[in-house]
Amino acid sequence: MQAVVMDQAYQAESATEAERKRHWDLFRSSIVAFRLRTRKLEVEPHSGGFSLKTVFSGSEAYELNDRAASVVPGEVLLVRQNEVYSSSIATPVETDSFSLFFPFEFYRQVIAEGRSEILHRFLDSPASSVSLPVNSRFSALLRRIATELEASDSKLLLDELLAQLQMAIGGHVEDVVKNYARIDMRIGVRKADRLRRLMRAREMLHEDLGRDVTLAELAAEACMSEFHLLRCFAEAFGVPPARYLEQLRIERARELLVSSRLSVKAVADRAGYTNFSAFCRSFRRATGITPRMFRNEYANTL
Repeated sequence: MQAVVMDQAYQAESATEAERKRHWDLFRSSIVAFRLRTRKLEVEPHSGGFSLKTVFSGSEAYELNDRAASVVPGEVLLVRQNEVYSSSIATPVETDSFSLFFPFEFYRQVIAEGRSEILHRFLDSPASSVSLPVNSRFSALLRRIATELEASDSKLLLDELLAQLQMAIGGHVEDVVKNYARIDMRIGVRKADRLRRLMRAREMLHEDLGRDVTLAELAAEACMSEFHLLRCFAEAFGVPPARYLEQLRIERARELLVSSRLSVKAVADRAGYTNFSAFCRSFRRATGITPRMFRNEYANTL
């Protein structure tokens, strides 16, 4: 699949008929990326294929039919194909905006393949009306794709990165749909906004497993009271924040015990534990066996 990167916005309403046809043919046949670095920009209403929006710095505002969304670093906005929208940038410092448009055929055959039902459910729900946080791996992948599109001529590398992006989008959508359904609110837009704030708090836990984050910090990130955050976090993600962080740490420890030759003590440190005895107790509570037994059992299966 050919990929084209542009450093200027496409102004659909001001374009000539020939320019519209040229861009339409390009959107139909290629993955089109826009990397725009500016403090001020107004993009006229337009539509295209299924697209992904993010910014690496600054912010960008989108107007989509009857709703508005603001995209900031660490978040992604997914827009369904043929949806008409406009966007604008007005920031005191430079905004680094990045958008990817996928051809209709690519969307049908690849993005939607195997996940069409859940993707359509997401795009048809109010959850798609807000820019939602993504994990650090997803953010890093988008930045890598943006960099390689501008600097690399390796089609194989681009294909590999886009295949990773397909999986990242699928995982993100599945996560959002699952957690969105758990939130007990009737008004969809408010429900989506609550999920956005909760996902921002959750990402704080993912960013540094060793950080001794407080409930007050999580609540501030979600713009909620501590009591409200505690209740809403458990509702959306199934467990309260402390338990969620423990699960992350244990999962990281399991990965390291299997994939590395680090000592069990070093594994505990890498998983975010400062107290080795606490790590052993937590690991045994989660798995039923000690870390050393877990490593030995895995070795015996090889």
